[in-house]
Amino acid sequence: MHSGVVNVFTTTSTFEENQENDAVWINGNTITSSYMGIYPSVQTGQYVYAGQLIGKAYKERNQENLFSFSIRRAPPVNPTLKRGYLPIISDRNNCECKLDPLWPEYFIYPASRYINYDRMNEFLPEASLKVNMTPSGIGKWSFDDGTTWLQANEKISGLPFGSYKIIFKSEYGYHTPPPTYIKTTNCNKEFAANVQYEPDYTILKKPEALLEKEKAEGKADEKLHVALDSLNKLIIANDKTASIKSMIIDSLNERFLKIEAIQKETFFFTRLFKYILPILLLAFLFAIILFFQNYKIRKQKRYLENWVTFIKWGVRLILLHGYIIYRSFFTQGVIGIF
Repeated sequence: MHSGVVNVFTTTSTFEENQENDAVWINGNTITSSYMGIYPSVQTGQYVYAGQLIGKAYKERNQENLFSFSIRRAPPVNPTLKRGYLPIISDRNNCECKLDPLWPEYFIYPASRYINYDRMNEFLPEASLKVNMTPSGIGKWSFDDGTTWLQANEKISGLPFGSYKIIFKSEYGYHTPPPTYIKTTNCNKEFAANVQYEPDYTILKKPEALLEKEKAEGKADEKLHVALDSLNKLIIANDKTASIKSMIIDSLNERFLKIEAIQKETFFFTRLFKYILPILLLAFLFAIILFFQNYKIRKQKRYLENWVTFIKWGVRLILLHGYIIYRSFFTQGVIGIF
């Protein structure tokens, strides 16, 4: 086994018990080899060295050992056709491939006597990755989960087609970019990504241009604060005006209530002197009548008749007194009582 980049894949055979990850493709600098019918102990994208263990062969139900091996030259001679030369027999007339073998364009199961022409090999190790990073000279990236670290703008070639997770190494004074994913297909060879390391200004000193920009933004913010202060002062002035108006209205309402109270008191005393005084005069008249009636009773000694007359006059004065009170307090006057 030679050194190179590993790609773990699944063969097209339906006879095997292990239907996933039963083959390994290794792309080296001079040759590319394929190992089928094994339990891989390596991972896709891993770099292996010559003599390193890559897996363990297994047997089928019929106890047949299905392990197989194939090899070709690498890189391909014709990049358009993605083909390399396999060892051929000297008699070209008996060579069905005519110096142009199908491997690895098509997936061929070496243990079979037939070639599956309608299945395209999607695991050709022909992809290349490159990551452009800014600022220049900052950062490293890895396509194999940190096993291999590459510099900015450094390209790695001969990778199997598939999806790659690109992670970035932390740099002092910069925020580490989040992982990015690159999917490589056989429609293209070269794939690239652009990533930027953002400065951490809690550690680094800000550039002069950025400082000038922030200073200008600070002036704009200061003008905005001045405008907001003026607006707040205007709002406060309007609030003071509204407060003064409210105080004036409250003062007027208070004066109106006082005037209304005075009017009520004046109205009460006006009624008192206008309607109660006649009642007092009637009471005085009643007292005089009582005096004369008492005098007549004593002089004439007609006690029964005089007492009846006295009672009549008393009832009349009481009714008159009640009627005057009713008219004064419920009908606003005494007009028409006589």
